Amino acid sequence: MTRGYLTAFGPCSWRELDRDGIHTWLWCDTSGPALHHEHSLPGRPADVTHIWGWGDGTWLRARVDHSLPGGEVVGTMLTTTGTGAEVDVMEHDAPVWSVADGRVRLAPQDWLGPETYARLRQVRVTTDDGMGGLTVAPLTFVEIRT
Repeated sequence: MTRGYLTAFGPCSWRELDRDGIHTWLWCDTSGPALHHEHSLPGRPADVTHIWGWGDGTWLRARVDHSLPGGEVVGTMLTTTGTGAEVDVMEHDAPVWSVADGRVRLAPQDWLGPETYARLRQVRVTTDDGMGGLTVAPLTFVEIRT
């Protein structure tokens, strides 16, 4: 387990996601090949729902929702140094299934190779459940490695 710093952001626009320290992006949408892996943030895809980004000591996870007042994206940044709420970070590796495995239905992905895996960083946060109680929820940050 390591320590990190968690900072929430948003609502903001898609373009405001392009932050210092993030140099690789992964997002899913409901059209096209479903998963996208790029080294720069593109123009806003039409049907994107979630996006993850990472760089040296920095990770981002965000949800895209057109109905958010004041913007369309809300999310969280995790850093190894800096400001924000100090949190425990659990790290573990997980396999990334290829299209040939038959476990997922995706268009072929050039970036998915036999050595590709996901490094997952998970933190637990306590939030107000809206009914006078507290809920502990996980936040998972994804980084694809080869």
